[in-house]
Amino acid sequence: MKRSGTFVAIDGPNGVGKSTLLAMVADRLRRRGFSIHVTKEVTDTSIGRFIHQVHSEYRGKTLALLVAADRQNHIERDILPALETHDFVITDRYVASSLVFQRLDGVKQSYVWKLNADFARPNLTIIVTASDKTISERLSRRRSQDRFEQTFRRQQEIQLFARAASFLKRKGFRVTTFKNENISISQAADQLVAEICRLKRK
Repeated sequence: MKRSGTFVAIDGPNGVGKSTLLAMVADRLRRRGFSIHVTKEVTDTSIGRFIHQVHSEYRGKTLALLVAADRQNHIERDILPALETHDFVITDRYVASSLVFQRLDGVKQSYVWKLNADFARPNLTIIVTASDKTISERLSRRRSQDRFEQTFRRQQEIQLFARAASFLKRKGFRVTTFKNENISISQAADQLVAEICRLKRK
C-alpha cells in the first residue's frame, strides 16, 4: 500500500510526559491545517486489552510475541489505512519501546529486533527523555503504576532508550532525541511541531 502521509513515532520512558506532549503537538498541527491521526500502543483492541490484563503474568519472549502481534494488527488495520487519508499519523509508542521494555523483561535485543525488523518504518522516531529525578517526580503523581513502572528503575529505562535510539539509527531509522525538562510544555510542543513539519518540506 502506498503511503501518502507521514508516519511519526513518539517513544520514551514511563512518566516522561510523552503522551501529554503528543496531544499538544497534534493539536498544534491541526491548527496549522494538517489532518492528524493519533494512535497508541499497546492498542485499544482485543489483543491490546489482553496484553494490559496479563502483562504481569506473561513475560519475556511470550510478552514480546504478544506485543509484536498487536503491532502487526495495528499497522495493518490502523496505521497504513490512516496514512492514506491523513497528513500525519502519530503513534504513542512503537518499536523503540519494544527495544527497551522487552529488554528489561529479559529478552535479547537480537530477538526483539527479529520480531520488529520488517514492520513499517516511521519517517521520524522521537525519543522523549528527561532526568531520572524529573521522571520519578512525575510518576509519583500517578494514581497507579504498571509492572514495569513498579519493578525497574527510571535510570534503566533512560539508558536503554538512549541505546535504542543509537541502534535504530544504525538500522537506518531517522531518530531525534528531545529532552522534556527545564522548558514549558508549550515550548516543548512548539519545538517538536517545527521538527515534524520539516518532514513535509523535504
